[in-house]
Amino acid sequence: MPRQITVKASFSEKPITALRREHISGDLPSDLQEGELLHLRDKNGKFTATAYHGVQNRAIGWVISKRQLDAIDADFFAHKFENAFAKRLPLLRNKKTNVFRIFNGEGDGVGGLTIDYYDANILINYYSEGIISYRKQIIEALKRTAEFATITEKNRSQKLVETESSKRGDFVVLENGVKCRVNLESGGMTGIFMDQREVRQAIRRNYAKNRNVLNLFSYSALFSVFAVLGGAKSTTNVDIARRSHEIAEANYALNGISAASHKFITEDVFEFLIRAAKQNRKYDLIIIDPPSFSTSNGVAFSTEKELGKLIDAALAVSSKNAALVISTNNSKISKEQFSKLVGKRIKIREEFSLPADYRANRDLPESSYLKVAIGTPL
Repeated sequence: MPRQITVKASFSEKPITALRREHISGDLPSDLQEGELLHLRDKNGKFTATAYHGVQNRAIGWVISKRQLDAIDADFFAHKFENAFAKRLPLLRNKKTNVFRIFNGEGDGVGGLTIDYYDANILINYYSEGIISYRKQIIEALKRTAEFATITEKNRSQKLVETESSKRGDFVVLENGVKCRVNLESGGMTGIFMDQREVRQAIRRNYAKNRNVLNLFSYSALFSVFAVLGGAKSTTNVDIARRSHEIAEANYALNGISAASHKFITEDVFEFLIRAAKQNRKYDLIIIDPPSFSTSNGVAFSTEKELGKLIDAALAVSSKNAALVISTNNSKISKEQFSKLVGKRIKIREEFSLPADYRANRDLPESSYLKVAIGTPL
């Protein structure tokens, strides 16, 4: 039976998706296990919502229904999936794009769970032990509601739980007609950040023609590939990981671009920018898409603390009429903070957030984590 948990008045009057410790009156049961259902009630015992216990970031659980559920089974997940998939029909019917998100956690009604579609190959990410305890029901529901060739599961929570996966290896997907090599089994990154789809298309259509491009933290260099296909004269890709350049060169080749006429530099981004400024190099389109946090040669980088410094270093190598694409996926930086920080350094021409398949939750501003601004130097 679900545990009976008393929540504070502020939560019972207006429940939100993420259940946090400060929403609870008193202590949680000492023997509470992740995955257990919780019936949330106000101080008078009136039912508020059903949640499951799953620790993820600041959340200790996730509201999944305003109805009083005693169990969640494959039927429950199948209903959620059907609703989510129906909202992605335009993408499912798009012959030029076959890689996108088909279920986005709390935005689609189940926090801690995302499902991505890679040309009929499914990638499931579990973000807590709580949600992974329902994996059998989730798989059964997927088999009822989706057609797929393989399924790969990844446990992104801190504690390891064994999952089973279909083996596929490297394969090629399409985004707006552009080819990209992916591998669903290679750690946390697959070869493509799907949430940047609209930004890449904007670069190809509006900002690349006749530009010399500098792509910082370039990873698989898809920004650069789109830029070349949009008429860029040259691209310089900078990333500390040599493996990233191997993936990037493969993406160039897949799209008929000779990598020999483009640069792939394995170096710390700040060190590269210092050297490029000393050599008076200038670039017409600079793409700045750093990780939220990273460590290079024992030196930690955080966008919260150093995004402004990074933009300033990039401006030192920008041409007079350069376009800068500045992006962060750090949910701790609000849209207002981002716009203020960036707006001090460039004249913002265009802004982007998550595409429609990355459905955010209105109760959780941090779920709309992506902030992108494109503009010119002040």
